[in-house]
Amino acid sequence: LISGSTTLTEMLTNQAREFETISGLPARLEVEGEEQGTHGDQRLSRKRAQVGTAIFRITQEALTNAYKHAGASQVLVLLHYLPRAIEVEIRDDGKGLNLLPPSDDLTAAGEQQRIYSGHGLRGMRERAEELDGTFDVRRLPEGGTCVDTCIPI
Repeated sequence: LISGSTTLTEMLTNQAREFETISGLPARLEVEGEEQGTHGDQRLSRKRAQVGTAIFRITQEALTNAYKHAGASQVLVLLHYLPRAIEVEIRDDGKGLNLLPPSDDLTAAGEQQRIYSGHGLRGMRERAEELDGTFDVRRLPEGGTCVDTCIPI
């Protein structure tokens, strides 16, 4: 997904705009820090492309979940460029969700619970963990949900 001159910031900006157009929900992107160049280092370029793709796909899934399940009126995407990692938080102001303990067996869960603990969240977690990153979903104190991913570069 990330190649040439398109940066992760540009991709997430476009993703937020597209999400707004499709969903009708306001989506704001806030960026902290600056995306660092790779200075011709091919290994670092590949790693950044992998991390950027994972961040993009996790954000895409979290936005979709906020639209389909949260009853949110707005979404905020916070992108943080850290010295040795990239972190993204996707926050909505919806109804929150019922968090279930991680499980590989969803067959015992009820239909409503399956929506919230299903393959989307598992896929996001797997994307982050494949790149030695972290993934967390939490209910926000003021209401809504926060999906938080941090992946080292």
